[in-house]
Amino acid sequence: MNSIRGWRSLTIAVTAIATTAALSTPSLASTSKAAPLPELLASVPGSHLAYVVSVSSPACRRGSCVSLAQVDVTGSGSSKRNLPPLRTTSGSLLGNLESLTFSTASNGYLTVSSGSGTELFVTTDGARSWHLRLRTNSYPYQDVYATPQRVYALTGTCSGMGVCRNQHLLSAPPSGTPWTSSTPRLAGVMAGMGLVAYGNDVWIQQTQPANVLLFHSTDDGRTFISWNTSSLFNASTCYMTASSIRQIWARCATGMSSVYVSSADGARHWRVIDTHGLISNTGGGSFDPVSDRLAFVDLGADSPAPKDDLLRLSPSGVSTPVARLGCAIVNGLDFVNAHEALIACQRTGRTQSAVLLATSDGGRTWGPYKS
Repeated sequence: MNSIRGWRSLTIAVTAIATTAALSTPSLASTSKAAPLPELLASVPGSHLAYVVSVSSPACRRGSCVSLAQVDVTGSGSSKRNLPPLRTTSGSLLGNLESLTFSTASNGYLTVSSGSGTELFVTTDGARSWHLRLRTNSYPYQDVYATPQRVYALTGTCSGMGVCRNQHLLSAPPSGTPWTSSTPRLAGVMAGMGLVAYGNDVWIQQTQPANVLLFHSTDDGRTFISWNTSSLFNASTCYMTASSIRQIWARCATGMSSVYVSSADGARHWRVIDTHGLISNTGGGSFDPVSDRLAFVDLGADSPAPKDDLLRLSPSGVSTPVARLGCAIVNGLDFVNAHEALIACQRTGRTQSAVLLATSDGGRTWGPYKS
């Protein structure tokens, strides 16, 4: 799930929206003959489906220029879907759309910026309609994380320097209502935060000046235990994906670079995956864990690898070069198995070069996606 987040000098005030009217504003496709330009690819875990957010033209900044489609990664078809109403914002082709994630083919979660805060919309019918389920007057620490059983978000009170206190973990069933709140004992320091869940287990990563703490809950976030882990170095934020209760993958930001890591014991110990050097956070790459034993990463334009920028990763820390795609920016990578995948690839720094590519041979060769 792609997003843009920043620290805000605002106090969180959470309002749960239990009953609201369904929002099903059709997302309008381009009126020209040009193909839509893919700007965000959202995978559906355990499914051969994915969702693609596209724009009709890089010159159009209206919400009506943004469209959503459900696509079959295997190439058997695509269909138009709907988005909540989007507002025009400067500097973003997707308007005030912040993030999009799906936990199943039917259940999805979309956040938009709204004034000084964030609104969370929920779909339970495969993006045919959306319902406003949560509103805050500031931003969560990072994107909403969803499993087939629950949806989670961290909130708190943050100063202009990024020092956050009074953190709360919010959770709800897939419909996004009702919300419950718990209070993990997180430190009130300037720190990065990471959130991941699998079944009833929830993990929160928090970086402190001297160490990195992991908080773990086995009861949907009601209670937590914690431990220090030195193997995450001084990562500011780790964007984690759980393939099982024990296997967790993560991309951890360390200043201007990122490292990729894997844990086989429920986040207690971590192993760095060799990607031929640190990866720039501005390189436009994408990380896609597929299973307990397999993940892929496209390192993007700033790849330090001598030739191939698409790598096949194992939890043991070994990476295997696959191919060179040469994408300046990757707006999403989705392997549904070891062989079939989509990638939203922007060839150059120009939006007009964005294209949706597909592979059926494990990423060795790619061609335009044909629905």
